[in-house]
Parts: sequence; structure tokens; C-alpha cells
Amino acid sequence: MENILSTVKPTITKEKVINEGAEFYCERRVSGPVLLMITGAMGDVGFYSPSADILVNEFTVVSYDPRSNSRSTGDRKSDVTIAQFASYYFC
Repeated sequence: MENILSTVKPTITKEKVINEGAEFYCERRVSGPVLLMITGAMGDVGFYSPSADILVNEFTVVSYDPRSNSRSTGDRKSDVTIAQFASYYFC
């Protein structure tokens, strides 16, 4: 049986993606099929880092800081529609 709690740290690709004038901070750990991890409320990439380090044995784990939060930019005063929110996943 394979040990899923590997002690080898995965390679993390850190990048900024621009969408609708905002810069989104993203992290990618590459292995298999894509698993997108989305934080709620005011969470950021760091929330999922421990889980992502384990899941990378089976998945390409992608996570990002939400608009106007942590390392991502954007206007906190403007409303975001459901369509805009959904478009962030295609970055």
C-alpha cells in the first residue's frame, strides 16, 4: 500500500493571473487530474496547503486567493456577480 503522507515536499508553481483588472495569486502542485480548491469567506491559499501537499500524490492541485483578499488584488467596494465569480475558475 502506498504511503499517502509522503515526506517529500511537492514543487509548487506560484503565479499571478489577471482577470477583469484584478490579479489573482495562484498555486499549482502538479501530478494527475486537476482538483480546484476554493476557499470561502476570507480564506486564502494557505488554508488548503497541508491538504494540497497530501493530495498532490493523486491530483494536480490548484488553489487561489479570492479577489481582493490576501495576495490577490481588486476593488473591495465593487459588487461581484455570480457570473464574474464563476469566471475566476477559468483562469
